[in-house]
Amino acid sequence: AFQDVKLPEAEKFLQKAVEIDPKFAAAWYELGKVQQQNQQLEHAHESYLKALAADAKFMAPYEQLAELAVNAGRWRELADTTQRLLELDPIDHPAAYFYNAVANLKLDKIDAAEKSAWAGEKLDTDHRYPKREQLLAMILARKRDYTAAAEHIRRYLQLAPGADDAARMRVQ
Repeated sequence: AFQDVKLPEAEKFLQKAVEIDPKFAAAWYELGKVQQQNQQLEHAHESYLKALAADAKFMAPYEQLAELAVNAGRWRELADTTQRLLELDPIDHPAAYFYNAVANLKLDKIDAAEKSAWAGEKLDTDHRYPKREQLLAMILARKRDYTAAAEHIRRYLQLAPGADDAARMRVQ
């Protein structure tokens, strides 16, 4: 039903599945995805949390919770969620380092933000996340290391010359 974009039907089946087995982590996760697709964001949030309560090592709900936290500007939640994800798997989620760094920067935890940004930089060898360069520039500027910050802006512009914010970055 979900694949056929019959979301109300999919939600009904998934609700029944979690009613039958409240510890069915994958069903809670899929229910959260359907709810998120329907813009029922608080319900989706609760479903992802129930998926993790059923299986704390299930990676996918962490990623969805992080996405919800970013979009809602819930920086403490984003920092905590990405930190838990990275503790479970520090290798396969370079985007989680980026979001962890963003959250910590927003929370004014500059050293933690820098640590996450650099850890993600090491994993992102093919530069799939050029925004990390921009993020490092912001962190280094906050630490008053303007020379290094400028270098990261230059690298960002090399990696993403057509980015929406390229003109603003050139001015900075």
